[in-house]
Amino acid sequence: MILNSVMRLLISEDTQREFYPFCQQSLATYVRSCEVLYGEQFLSYNVHSLLHLVVDVELLGGLEIFSAFGFENNMPEFRKNIRKPDLKLQQYFKRLHERNEQALALFPDDIIIHPSQSHAQGSLTENIFAENCHQFYKLEVGKLIFSITLRDSCCFHQNSEICLIKNIVEVEETIFLIVQKFRTMTAVYDVGLTLDSVDICHCCDLSVAVEAVNLDQVKNKGYRLPVWSATEGEEERILENEWICISLLTLYHP
Repeated sequence: MILNSVMRLLISEDTQREFYPFCQQSLATYVRSCEVLYGEQFLSYNVHSLLHLVVDVELLGGLEIFSAFGFENNMPEFRKNIRKPDLKLQQYFKRLHERNEQALALFPDDIIIHPSQSHAQGSLTENIFAENCHQFYKLEVGKLIFSITLRDSCCFHQNSEICLIKNIVEVEETIFLIVQKFRTMTAVYDVGLTLDSVDICHCCDLSVAVEAVNLDQVKNKGYRLPVWSATEGEEERILENEWICISLLTLYHP
């Protein structure tokens, strides 16, 4: 839980520097706990390097900016383009030039927002009328997908509220999410952080009324996991209308 919380803080570009001392102290606690729980043999170079991670983030920015996480699944592609053991990066760069016959281009910063799968029977608020808007089942924001389906309907508001999407509407070229908000949010675990610091919450008591949220007010997409009963002596079952909601770590700026 300590490692999960700290990694979420260090990966996010929105984390304030005031959290860095907490991250440093927590990682030191984690490394000490590893020795107690798993023995000295567990203290590998990778575990020890966690003690220097906060300094790297302070100098370079969020972990995803300078980590190699994104390349792990591409190793077979890299290997196919390497012909000898030295100068690997230069080899791969040359292979890309040969393939594309042009210099590498940066990806554009503009995020494409594309609503799709129109319909006319969704939930609307009192001040949004069916004849004055276009309704959609699905909304693509860059690489993220929001929709009214169970899988893609969870989102985090900038004010730390957590919502479920009931409809997607466009009014005068402005996108709104028609949502229900959870009225009760509690911590899933406690490592000394507030709920909105790592965006992992136990949510219940979903509002009946719907509200319209401007897409600009959406902090990020989330996903939700069912909550299981844990009563001793009883068979485990999924609790209705209770969820563990977690914000994606994918950078999102509409």
